[in-house]
Amino acid sequence: MINKILDSFENKSVKDLFKVWHLLFKKTYTLDSQEAKSRFRIFKDNLKYIKENNAQNNGLTLGLTEFSDLTNDEYRKLYLDNDLASKLEEMARELESQQIMAGEWQPTQENQIQENKPFDYTKYLPPARSQGSCGSCWAFATVAAIEGGYAMKNGSCEYLSPQQLVDCDSKNHGCNGGWFSVSLAYVVKNGLTLEKNYPYKAKQSSCKKSNISKDVTISSFKYCEKKTCSTNNAFYNLLKEGPLAVVIDAGTREFQNYKSGIIPASGCYKLNHAVLAVGYGNKDGRAYYIIRNSWGSKWGQNGNAFVAYSSKGSCYVDQYGFLPVFK
Repeated sequence: MINKILDSFENKSVKDLFKVWHLLFKKTYTLDSQEAKSRFRIFKDNLKYIKENNAQNNGLTLGLTEFSDLTNDEYRKLYLDNDLASKLEEMARELESQQIMAGEWQPTQENQIQENKPFDYTKYLPPARSQGSCGSCWAFATVAAIEGGYAMKNGSCEYLSPQQLVDCDSKNHGCNGGWFSVSLAYVVKNGLTLEKNYPYKAKQSSCKKSNISKDVTISSFKYCEKKTCSTNNAFYNLLKEGPLAVVIDAGTREFQNYKSGIIPASGCYKLNHAVLAVGYGNKDGRAYYIIRNSWGSKWGQNGNAFVAYSSKGSCYVDQYGFLPVFK
């Protein structure tokens, strides 16, 4: 709906387009403010970049997003976990202590798939939600993986509570980032309650234990990391079992202004965001992973995006994969 409204203003003045965009994305600064003048200059630069990309007809369509009044540096600082890579060593140590409930996934003879065939789990997921200004992408990816796996097993979608993880998973860092081995280990022990019992606030507070009931539980989780993900098609075969919590480089201008099509694998250099891998596809000979973001349904294709597959790396999507296991 938003894209249709913005498209209808495509041939209007940039000022008119900015006013409509400002209204649709509910920006808090007023149009007559000094900040609006500064944001309008950045908006024009992003719009120029969008039009230049779209003129190339390269299979990627960019468009205006809620981030279109931010420079790429501002966007990365405000919305991405730029210290995520440095946290992985700490989180890996935590994973080692959870071996009773976690197993590194290895392909067997029967799942040595020779031809990667398309599949898509989005039908098992509730609509995409927004993490807001809280750096809780790790919690949303963890919860979405469990929501998807639960729906595949039981045939019904449930909104579970990322706020429970933000507040109560004390070994992770709330709105300052986290890692899946830790969050999934927390869920093995404590379960997850429904979203309606523990609503999302986009900020970290003290754990409200009285709000928690074990509405959904998992028994363990499987994972692959780096070298094991790329061995014998391991990541693809693990993804065939269900949606995976993964990481990505979301810092490119293509990701910032993504609308539809396939985001190129080139130009990625730093993992900084957690998302959900929900499928694999192929269009005109170009293979891609389908990811579900936590920036709401206004971003991308109803909250989803296609990221190009590359044997040299797919913007880190296939470098880590975590799969919840149900009893």
